Amino acid sequence: MEHKMDSIPLLTHTDPSSLSYEEWLNVGIALKNEGYTASDWDKWSQQDTTRYKAGECFTQWALFDYSNIKNDAGVTQIVAGYEERLKDGQRHLNPENLGGLINQLPDLAPPLIDGVLRQGHKMLIAGPSKAGKSFTLIGLSIAIAEGAKWLGWQCMQGKVLYINLDLDRVSVLHRFKNVYQALRIHPYNSDNIDIWNLRGQLISIDRLASEIIEASQQKGYVAIIIDPLHKLLSHNEYNANQRAYFTNQFDKIATDLGSSVIYCHHHNPIGHGNKKSMDFLLSSNLLACEPDALLHLVENELSEDVLKRQANNVTCQIYANVIKQMNDNYYADHVLQDHEQSLLQMEYHATQALTPDLIAQAEEEISQAVQTINMRSAWRVEGTLREYPKFEAVNVWFQYPVHRIDETGILEDIKLDAEQTWKTNFDKKRPNKLRLNERISALEAAFEACNDENEIVTITSLAKHTGFTEKTIRNYIKEHGKFVVDKGIVTWRE
Repeated sequence: MEHKMDSIPLLTHTDPSSLSYEEWLNVGIALKNEGYTASDWDKWSQQDTTRYKAGECFTQWALFDYSNIKNDAGVTQIVAGYEERLKDGQRHLNPENLGGLINQLPDLAPPLIDGVLRQGHKMLIAGPSKAGKSFTLIGLSIAIAEGAKWLGWQCMQGKVLYINLDLDRVSVLHRFKNVYQALRIHPYNSDNIDIWNLRGQLISIDRLASEIIEASQQKGYVAIIIDPLHKLLSHNEYNANQRAYFTNQFDKIATDLGSSVIYCHHHNPIGHGNKKSMDFLLSSNLLACEPDALLHLVENELSEDVLKRQANNVTCQIYANVIKQMNDNYYADHVLQDHEQSLLQMEYHATQALTPDLIAQAEEEISQAVQTINMRSAWRVEGTLREYPKFEAVNVWFQYPVHRIDETGILEDIKLDAEQTWKTNFDKKRPNKLRLNERISALEAAFEACNDENEIVTITSLAKHTGFTEKTIRNYIKEHGKFVVDKGIVTWRE
């Protein structure tokens, strides 16, 4: 290919170290369009001794064919524009004096998500695979469109552009409907949500940014939601220059449209208990330092005892509801408030107040509820904010297809790795005798309660009363030393 003109001498007047990463890329594209080689670009780029990295020009050169970056400007135009900006002093500092502003400050941008994110700012949601990040972004889209709450935070009502890079068109439409239904929100304002389906389309971040701005000027979006981020990332998300270029495109969208830009990305799923919010994502890439709000989803491991307590609670609740509905007189006369916390008591009341058919129906409902409990996962939402004070961690259940705030308080007692380590170390410092006495007291209290309710006390009844597993009860009995277990029946040692 013949060169349109000899552009290399023009570049001798342009110092690559004074250009932004985007401007440096544009020079490379212009050189390629004019028939030059990657070696020409590389030789000129070596003048920037601080940022120059061997081989980067050749890597980017190859990517130009696939990035869909459009740049019609030639080297002459780029250099001319650079020189014009220097003449105009656009590269010189133009500081503001605080004295004239301190008593007449401009208004802050209104909150898009109360206490978390202002309109026109950026937010990143991070979490491991299968944390339900896409579902929470869909839930956020709905909350903004309807002016509802999202994970407990009130959202400003407005129009949303949801950019779907991952799912096929039909699947994402069904997801929106499923989330609407699971949240029990009527889609009165679903016309506030526009969905842009780009799955399978190779598109660069700068082209996407320019098309978003061009298509959205008259739409009045308060939020642009991109799901997921990794579909736009280059092969090297650790490169600081590429990261700056990438995130600057989000700044451009936010500045030009006045819209918040919200996106999700993954972080490693293990070993996070001793890390701060930023460190979760920093452990996998450098994008964590860019957003105004960083929220991350960290999974809480559920023990067998926790799952058992949940199952016992829902069983008691279902029995209480059925008895109250079908035999209200019995419920009023016999079911005490503390009985509703005891599985053993509620099972007994069910046999006294309900017919076998009603018990069978209740057991079917219980079976389905327990299955749901075993299928859901527990998460803690933590964050790092620039514009607001740090918030208390939000404990949520992910029960397909939505995240729900834990209102039982069960998750509050579950600690992350570092907290678990701290608690373990603290417990180790407590006298062994004190911890043993606590277990002995708990076991004896459970035995007396079960003995009052039935003549025979079993391992199973003790487990149901305490919420511990039968294995834990057997261990407590063994260290107690004054109980005897025979075929599952527990009695005092004579």
